[in-house]
Amino acid sequence: MSPVAGPLEGSIHLVKDLTKVVSGDEVSKNFVKNTFNVVGGFAGLPTGQIGVTSQFLWDSLISGAENPNNLLDWMRGLTFGPERKK
Repeated sequence: MSPVAGPLEGSIHLVKDLTKVVSGDEVSKNFVKNTFNVVGGFAGLPTGQIGVTSQFLWDSLISGAENPNNLLDWMRGLTFGPERKK
């Protein structure tokens, strides 16, 4: 994906998620990460790690999609983001 396509594609996903928020529907599982990536892409800021870490925190503390069991799980999640489901 080119540097131009990333923010544009992310913007499409973000707009879809924002309309779901307004209508009360469930947003995509990467809503938080996509928000940071779009803002960073348009502002020219390196927000990739912030997005990954924020998504993990959201999944762990708010949505319950992640369930870290120990300190190593927390450190791995904060560094690499939510665990990819196989």
